[in-house]
Amino acid sequence: MRLGVAATPDVAIPTLDWLLGTDHEIALVITQPDKPSGRGRVLKETIVAQWAVSHNIKVIKPDSPLGLIGHLEDLDCVITIGYGVLLPQVILDIPKHGFLNLHFSLLPAYRGAAPAQRALLNGEKMSGVTVFQLEKGMDTGPIYSQLPINIDPSWRSVELLSQLAHHGPSAVATAISMIETGISPTAQSGTPT
Repeated sequence: MRLGVAATPDVAIPTLDWLLGTDHEIALVITQPDKPSGRGRVLKETIVAQWAVSHNIKVIKPDSPLGLIGHLEDLDCVITIGYGVLLPQVILDIPKHGFLNLHFSLLPAYRGAAPAQRALLNGEKMSGVTVFQLEKGMDTGPIYSQLPINIDPSWRSVELLSQLAHHGPSAVATAISMIETGISPTAQSGTPT
């Protein structure tokens, strides 16, 4: 598949590295615009932008979702991982198979921002990753794949996020395979957290 990846944080790197070693083509990386950092307020690009540049992959940093128009039309799918931007349906409909999201909870639990941190604060014993089809709702789209993991009681959010990030490639691989073979995702069920 010819893919785009829309991501910002370092938890996207394991999935990016995995995709690079597959038969899929990462044709485009989309990330947040450079932001001032440090005392000198020097503009700094995201770790995902740095990754894309180091692998000679085209990277764009649109100021608004509509800045994606003209960049997605030849893509089969875009995978988002902590991109941090709500995308309107007009954008979600551009790639052939739309947008998938790698989310760090077992949806419908912990929709929205900081799901791993919220799971730890609530004393959860299990978490996991979910790959689902993006739609206009907040993390409400149908699910392609989920992988659960047990939470070690000694973990802080950094350890949990690291574990979840390393499970991301397997969940994304399952989702892509389902799309390629024409298997539809399943509607979410259960009570959101």
